[in-house]
Amino acid sequence: MTGDEPPLAAAARASAGSPASGALVLARHYMTLRSDLASLGYAQGWRLPTPPRLGGLWKDQGAALAKSAAEQLAAAGDIINDPLPALIERAFGIDVAIRPLGDGFDGLAAATPDLKLILAAPQPVPARLRFTLAHELGHLLASDDQQIHTDQNIYRTERAESEVRANSFAATLLMPEETLREAVAPGFDTEKFCRLATKLRVSPTSLAIRLESLRLIDAGARDRWRRISGSDAAQKAGLQALNAQLAAESLSTRPPGLLLRDAWAAYEAGDVTLRLFAGLSETTTDALRASLDTGEVDD
Repeated sequence: MTGDEPPLAAAARASAGSPASGALVLARHYMTLRSDLASLGYAQGWRLPTPPRLGGLWKDQGAALAKSAAEQLAAAGDIINDPLPALIERAFGIDVAIRPLGDGFDGLAAATPDLKLILAAPQPVPARLRFTLAHELGHLLASDDQQIHTDQNIYRTERAESEVRANSFAATLLMPEETLREAVAPGFDTEKFCRLATKLRVSPTSLAIRLESLRLIDAGARDRWRRISGSDAAQKAGLQALNAQLAAESLSTRPPGLLLRDAWAAYEAGDVTLRLFAGLSETTTDALRASLDTGEVDD
């Protein structure tokens, strides 16, 4: 009626033909569904930590944000062993979806009055997906770009200040200083480094850079170890089975869990049809009804 267009909708419309187009169209779709559910009384109900006062270097801001977020994550589960998408949903009430986004696009963070969403692409390298999720969480907690932030490549070398902060957030969250200081003791060698990278579900490159920034290794060790691939690290550490499991999980898609939860609740209450839940589940209403008839759908 006013002629105003929500920023997420405007970004989706304006992105036609760009690498971000698929991600923005999908984010807008989830925004519309969440707005519809919110109007029926199914609010997302996010729980964001109180942000610390941010000042100083951008990397220090990211580290401070990560420390405040880590406490809330720890109360919800285990950041190393629990699947990170579900853990973020439990801890913060932020919806997380893993969907193909096209053109090597890594991820997106979106915030509207009704929705807070992290959207990431499946990855053959598990560490990249985890870093993307943490990176986008950093953008949301810092309110970067207010409503929409897109990342075609989280590892690009030329970075805006907000990207430096989001990367520092992700590194601090996934590789806590206390954990690293306990791990790096006399005799810390290549095999122990590879085991640590695999256990933390991070890339050897990210771990080597983080260790050197904390003065736990020297530049020579950083340069040697950062060239190791994730699969080679798992092999050197004797953790190939774990790496294979993580790779399979990292290639899997998932719908936004909180949106799916509320779509099911709305269906059970008779507020919406089964079509909404089926669409989010990427199945048909007929297939879903058949599963319901046989008792094979968890409620």
